[in-house]
Amino acid sequence: MNTNTLPNIIIDGQDTIINNTDVVIDGNESNDTSNEEKTFYSKLNMYKESLKYPEKVMISFDYYQNIIQCLKQPKSGKAIGIDAKFHFWCKKHFKIDMTSGIEMLCSVKNGRRIVVIESYFVVLKDIHKKTGHGARDKMRHEMNEHYYWMPTQVIDIFLQCCTSCIVRKSFKLPVTPSAIVSVGFLTRLQIDLIDFRTRPDKDSQWILHCRDHYSKYSWGYALISKEAQRIADHLLSLFYQFGPCKILQSDNGREFTASVIKNLKNFWPGLIIINGRPRHPESQGLVERGNATLCQIL
Repeated sequence: MNTNTLPNIIIDGQDTIINNTDVVIDGNESNDTSNEEKTFYSKLNMYKESLKYPEKVMISFDYYQNIIQCLKQPKSGKAIGIDAKFHFWCKKHFKIDMTSGIEMLCSVKNGRRIVVIESYFVVLKDIHKKTGHGARDKMRHEMNEHYYWMPTQVIDIFLQCCTSCIVRKSFKLPVTPSAIVSVGFLTRLQIDLIDFRTRPDKDSQWILHCRDHYSKYSWGYALISKEAQRIADHLLSLFYQFGPCKILQSDNGREFTASVIKNLKNFWPGLIIINGRPRHPESQGLVERGNATLCQIL
C-alpha cells in the first residue's frame, strides 16, 4: 500500500499536519478512514473519471510537487525534463509562498492556497463545521476566503456524504388545498364542457355547464361545437339575464382561454377570469361533480 506525506494545511493560523495518510484516490484506502471519508473519495473517484483533464481540475499531491518544481525553474526544456506548455500553465496560474516557512502553492490571481485532493475531506469537514453544517453556497463562500482550485461539484459530493445533514434533512409535506369560499350569488361562476358526442341529440354534441358556486344553481346550454365564440355568446346571454359574475372560473382548455372569452372584460371591466392548470379538475370540483349529476338527469 502506497502512502503519501501531505503538506501542512494551515487553517486560521494553526497547522493541521497529515502524515502517511492513504486515501481512496487511485485505489488506496486507510483502515482509519471514516465511512464518510470512504464514501466521499469513492464518489470523488467517479467524478474524477468523468473529467477530460482530471490532473489539472483536481490537483493531487504528486502533481502539486511537480508544479512547485516547475516554478523553481526559470525556463523549460527537454534538458531539464519540463514541457513548455506545462511550464507556461504553471507560471500563469500558480506561485510559491514561503510565508508559513514551508513551500506552499498559491494562486497568482488571488493569492489563496491551493488544495490537493488528499486534503479535500479534511478541509471541507472543517469548513462544514464552521458554517454550522451550511449548504453549498455557504461552504463555497467560506472556502473562497482561504482556499482555491476546488470544483464546486466536490462540495456537492461532500454534502451527499455528511451523515448529520442527511439525517436532519426535512421532507416536503404535501400541500393542503384551501377551500373556495363564496359570499353571494354569482360571486364565482364555474364553467365546463360535457362531451355528448357518443350520444348526441340531433346536431348538439356538447353541453356548456355553468354553475354558481354559492347557490349551486346550474345552467346548461346545448352546443353544436365547442367553439369559443358559441361559449361567449351563451355567457353574454346569461350575464345579461342574471347579471355578470365577479369571478369566471374554467379549466385551461383552448375554448376557455381564447381572446373572445377574455373580451368579456371589455363589457364588464371588474370581471376576473381564472383558468386552472392543465389536467387538474380538482381546482373546480363543484362543476365537475355537477357534470355527473347533469348527465344522470339527461
